[in-house]
Amino acid sequence: MPQTRCQCKNCSSLQQQYTVSLAIIDRNTNQVWLVDCSPDFRAQYAMLQKHFGLNNSFKLEGIFLTHLHMG
Repeated sequence: MPQTRCQCKNCSSLQQQYTVSLAIIDRNTNQVWLVDCSPDFRAQYAMLQKHFGLNNSFKLEGIFLTHLHMG
């Protein structure tokens, strides 16, 4: 939860609504991959940098899509 653009009472009661995503970080090679990139990509990447201390030496190598995210 929340589902993208859902307006039900459960989803809309949450303060910040981001679609779930996953990152794979290889600190040995400074490489990052995103799994299920969503319409919240900019916020996801900013949170990834902030919470995991990633600086400009880390490179986004690719994005794996396991299913379609509309939006």
